Amino acid sequence: ATLVTGDIVTGKVKFIAAESDPNTRTFPIELEIDNPSGNMTSGLTARISVPQPKQFAHKVSPALLILSEEGHLGIKGIDADHKVVFHGIELLRAEGSGIWITGLEEEAQIITVGQGFVAYGEQVEPVFKEDEESNQDLAADAVESGI
Repeated sequence: ATLVTGDIVTGKVKFIAAESDPNTRTFPIELEIDNPSGNMTSGLTARISVPQPKQFAHKVSPALLILSEEGHLGIKGIDADHKVVFHGIELLRAEGSGIWITGLEEEAQIITVGQGFVAYGEQVEPVFKEDEESNQDLAADAVESGI
């Protein structure tokens, strides 16, 4: 954690509030930190970074997100037989240029245009498009940076 004083300390997360403060849109978090000198006071403001394990992720448009009939978040894709399938996903991070999701294979065939016009199990004739940029490398970097 980086304290408002600029000092950097480590500790253990003891509590995370279930709701954010409506005025500041921040979540109260309690961090237990060794304080042998007694210089730090209770309630001190800090910026906290919680390390996360590396995860494989894809960056996609949020417009591709759908809910299954059971209410699970996912996107539409196609299987090896070119039939429309539901891929359950988890949202890792949202950015202005897209969202980072996990739950797909390293290479996944997802429907990016016309997904609202096809039904699960329907046979489709896909038109494939290659990415100009490798999202896998970006995802590893983004997740390593604390997403």
